[in-house]
Amino acid sequence: MLAVASHVRTWARGLFDLMLPLVCSACGERLEAGDDTICRRCRASIEQIGRGVCPLCGHPTPRAVRLRCPNCPPPPVHFDSARAAFFYRGAFAEMFRFFKYGHRLELGLPLARAMFMALRPLCESKDRPDLLVPVPLHFLRKLRRGYNQSEILAEEFARLAGIECAGDVLLRVRYTPAQALLPPERRSRNVRGAFEVVAPDRIRDRRVGLVDDVLTTGNTVNECARTLKGAGAAHVAVIALARA
Repeated sequence: MLAVASHVRTWARGLFDLMLPLVCSACGERLEAGDDTICRRCRASIEQIGRGVCPLCGHPTPRAVRLRCPNCPPPPVHFDSARAAFFYRGAFAEMFRFFKYGHRLELGLPLARAMFMALRPLCESKDRPDLLVPVPLHFLRKLRRGYNQSEILAEEFARLAGIECAGDVLLRVRYTPAQALLPPERRSRNVRGAFEVVAPDRIRDRRVGLVDDVLTTGNTVNECARTLKGAGAAHVAVIALARA
């Protein structure tokens, strides 16, 4: 009976694919058997960031860096480390834009899983976070978009890592222009005082993994880290899906 049911499901899936073929979320080409969300060609083009990175901001460096690199945010830097899983370019950037701006929420889980596999060593080291906190959106921006992409990534990453996710601890209390629309020299001032911890007891003396989608200048996560440490966090490590 189970074999018959399985055969029927396989037949039905084949008929569905014939009538409405599944396509790659990055390039739009039809997916082949065994593909999941993106095609093999696009998956092969996704570039993972290797180990040769700045120990502070996580930016790839051609040579060993002892403390900080020219790409680090200007002092003071409040986070203890930052790591991103992938380079933000090519098919990956296209797929992420569909996820963030195109309401393609089905991409959140595979992106979070890929992020976890790339950054898994962070969850198995002595610096393993006690809880994960996503970079928040202002409630008006979240209302307009319908979701917070960093929260979706954090929740699935936390589930895979077996770590608590605290999406309600850090709030964005001031509406600010999007960082990408501002010149680099204005980005730090733009987010100053934009965040607030509403449950200090949940982070006091704990190691916090701050989850972001794409790292650029690092000003937003630096201000988040300043706020978290001001509320008592012992350590803040930034965990990002990609680096631009």
